[in-house]
Amino acid sequence: MEESKEIIDDRTSNLSLQLPHKNNGLEVDVSRLRNAFVEIDAMLKCTTVDKGVITAGSTVTFLFSDGEFQSATFQTGPVNIAIDGYDETRRRYMMLQLNGAGLIALTFPTIYWVAADGTYTTDIAKYLEIIGREALSPTMPTWILVWQVGSIIYGKML
Repeated sequence: MEESKEIIDDRTSNLSLQLPHKNNGLEVDVSRLRNAFVEIDAMLKCTTVDKGVITAGSTVTFLFSDGEFQSATFQTGPVNIAIDGYDETRRRYMMLQLNGAGLIALTFPTIYWVAADGTYTTDIAKYLEIIGREALSPTMPTWILVWQVGSIIYGKML
């Protein structure tokens, strides 16, 4: 059976990644699979940003567009936290590592803190009570996963 000269452009339904097709030649499909793996690799890349030591009386802004993993260190306070930079074309989540968060007064933006049972609250003190914490740790990192859907920011402490 003679192979078709026409390339069949079969693609995945979610990410539109190139797929092999039984009517394509091997030299065509090897290239298509390579391109799909390169695209997947780029999508899985995690960008890390260290905001450094945040000074008292300032605001640290965590931008979704800056990267998926961001950290900041606090020694004196108070400090305001802002979350911005939501972009429909990028991942819609980020992991925050807050070092020394329990040492100072932190002011969070409106975050819908999600409890284990799926309910949520915008009151950080109530959320800490729900998850069994008295306060943020002064010595251990505080890990917060935040994600945004439309204009609403959700969060969960790990």
